[in-house]
Amino acid sequence: MMGIKNVTMGKWVFLSSLIMFSILSCGNKKALNKDLELMQSSPVQLPLGNMECLMNGKDTVLENFDDSKMKLIIYTDSTVCSPCALNELYLWNRIISTTNIYGAKMKYYFIFAPKREELDMVEFMLKTNTFYYPVFIDKANVFSVNNSHLPSNTMLHTFLLNERNEVIMVGSPLQNADIYDL
Repeated sequence: MMGIKNVTMGKWVFLSSLIMFSILSCGNKKALNKDLELMQSSPVQLPLGNMECLMNGKDTVLENFDDSKMKLIIYTDSTVCSPCALNELYLWNRIISTTNIYGAKMKYYFIFAPKREELDMVEFMLKTNTFYYPVFIDKANVFSVNNSHLPSNTMLHTFLLNERNEVIMVGSPLQNADIYDL
């Protein structure tokens, strides 16, 4: 009889856990939908002139870089380990090469806003590990300040903008094959 109670109790715990997970998932979906609506509520500002730009390990000034029709923003804020994210930049080479067919119509904006204590390491890594695409270092956190409508959820920090800098798609093609295919 004790075994029957344990099985019944086990089923109840399982069902309760399943119901609680479902409720939390619905809450997460609602929060995610709210974040996505907020992202699409205003155009994204790209204050690139207020950021340091490094390309091929060298300080660079880019003319008319922000005039493309499609812009994929890859934003790494101070809540993420910036050196860790820099170690993964090479993963973008394949994606960049597959979208080269778009030419100047499609550009990538790698924006790093590292913690102050990581800043020297980030600059050193960018100068010694050559990455053949511009990387913007946001020392003054101007991207976040100018785009307060962007959520803090780092899963939403990779997004595609149209020519009016409106968010049209959210998610990283590195982590989601469906986004890569799109």
